Amino acid sequence: MEQTRRVVSWATLATLIGKLGFVYGLVDLKIIEEKFPSKKFVESIVIPNGWPWWQITLGVEAAMTFFLYFFADAAIARIETQIWSEEFALKTVDTVSFLRATLGIVAISYFFYVALNIAAPGLTHRLFGA
Repeated sequence: MEQTRRVVSWATLATLIGKLGFVYGLVDLKIIEEKFPSKKFVESIVIPNGWPWWQITLGVEAAMTFFLYFFADAAIARIETQIWSEEFALKTVDTVSFLRATLGIVAISYFFYVALNIAAPGLTHRLFGA
């Protein structure tokens, strides 16, 4: 499972790094507009001129995945040489995993809301008053 998370995290970070080109004007926006079916899609999902909270959340979550990967390797070496206690390593991994999972739940909940709002706008209006 962690291998899959790392692959998705690489893709997420690569996408966010690519987005830096659009935000800072290094890449022409027409390139991405040609790849997607509509300009509205690009403006609402890619959001080339800004950083919505959910994109930042996905980036932080991806960075936390890599932190856990490298921390686990470092922890194994330091536990064996008794530089770190096993309790410290486990608490750190548990805390970062919990925060990563929480960010994932928040982002997925937002995407679920957006999809529900597209599929049944009347229902979301009644449920959420939006």
